[in-house]
Amino acid sequence: MPGLRDRKEARPVRIRLKSFCHFDVAEAFGSDRLELSTDDATVRTLLEEVAQKGGGVIRAIDPQSGMLETEYFVLVNGREVQSLPHGLETQLKEGDEIGIGTNYFWGGG
Repeated sequence: MPGLRDRKEARPVRIRLKSFCHFDVAEAFGSDRLELSTDDATVRTLLEEVAQKGGGVIRAIDPQSGMLETEYFVLVNGREVQSLPHGLETQLKEGDEIGIGTNYFWGGG
């Protein structure tokens, strides 16, 4: 029909979430598999959702600088997010595996 645009319907992106820290990130979501809207499927929006759903226990993004907090690391398919060309703005794709962890460990020796 004239005047109608060819629109693609947004399909969710399914990813796997792993945690390497004191807080089980997957538990906050009820599963280690997540579905994200393709419009919001970036590392940054995932980390913002983790902060919100986790009650603020994990705040991997510094609210003042907007950068990754130094105490956290984030892996996208085994690669540190800082090493990716788009960093926190990296688009997530179907089947990606995201790991979130702390750069320090507590305990005795």
